[in-house]
Amino acid sequence: MFDPIRHLGELGHDVHVVAFGSGDDIEAGRELGRFCSSVTVLPTSKLFLFKGVFGEPPATLARYFTLTMQRTLRSVAHTRAIDVVELESLHMAMYGRALDRYLRVLRPQNAEYIVWRRHADVARSTLAGAMLTWQASRVMRYEARAMTEFVDSTLAVSDADRAALARIAPAARVDCLPMGIDTSYFAPSPGVMVDPTAIVMTGSFEWAPKRHNLHVLVTEIFPRIRALVPDAQLTIVGKGLSDAALARLRGQEGVDCVGAVADVRPYIARASVLINYVESGGGIAIKILEAMAMAKPVVANDIAAEGIGAMPGRDLMVASTQGEFAEFVARLLADPALRAHLGRNGRELVVANYSSTTLARKLVAYYEALAASPRLLRTHSR
Repeated sequence: MFDPIRHLGELGHDVHVVAFGSGDDIEAGRELGRFCSSVTVLPTSKLFLFKGVFGEPPATLARYFTLTMQRTLRSVAHTRAIDVVELESLHMAMYGRALDRYLRVLRPQNAEYIVWRRHADVARSTLAGAMLTWQASRVMRYEARAMTEFVDSTLAVSDADRAALARIAPAARVDCLPMGIDTSYFAPSPGVMVDPTAIVMTGSFEWAPKRHNLHVLVTEIFPRIRALVPDAQLTIVGKGLSDAALARLRGQEGVDCVGAVADVRPYIARASVLINYVESGGGIAIKILEAMAMAKPVVANDIAAEGIGAMPGRDLMVASTQGEFAEFVARLLADPALRAHLGRNGRELVVANYSSTTLARKLVAYYEALAASPRLLRTHSR
């Protein structure tokens, strides 16, 4: 969310951020403060497990409900004369109930119930699958209620998410505006020497579904790639892995895991191909957009690419099976001309449709149109 907030500030709007976090998040909040009128960082709940299993909010969402956050949001909204409250992700939707005097927009990063369903589908045991399926149904009911009762509008990040959310909440207003990236920061690096054997995957692996995707990629798909290209090398860049997980990954033939880094661009720039494989997840893959903005060819599977309005074969390669995924990677490693072709098209697509500067202006226009809606004017004039 750094770029949208920065751009809103640069456009002259007063932005007040209230967020959960600790450690590195607090330091990031200080950096964000350069573009905001105020930043407040609060700790998450430590007593959420029982409530998440049986109460509301359900599942891991319960970790993000605290009375301190509720009181802080109400105080900031009142004292700062807030016009619009954007509730970032379903984790924050419950606070809309306490902010009904204000225009409330839910900005989910994905259709949460879809993520839980997919996670249940790939569970390692029957018991875990049953538990996750049960929680997915609870999340779906809560998600529908949140969109219908807690907020005035839901702004999905992709057409796929908009359709999935509208299906479960037909009475809610659900619109779509993509998340974007800074296309001047993520840009081609023409002076960097590209390694023809190098493949890179970037991301954050703090969430269990992301770790599942990484496990499948390293243990099932990368060996297929190595069978086709024996000297292929995979570099994994991102935070959220334990020391034991890092050691296991580094013990895999041809795999290097560098963990968290301050800047992913050098790793993307040196690679010939960026890959993104998703079995459990949803939303829009920002890491794919970052690579495309740097004119790097991308291989993704269907789920990984579903949130991006790209044409397979023109802007990136989209595989339907693990075997096809490996074949696409091998083909790109062997074909510099195809890599350049996809890179150019991908960069053009991202600049045209996913520039965070352009999308920030569209977000402001959306807020303004929403605030002028006759129905909402009646609702919030009480």
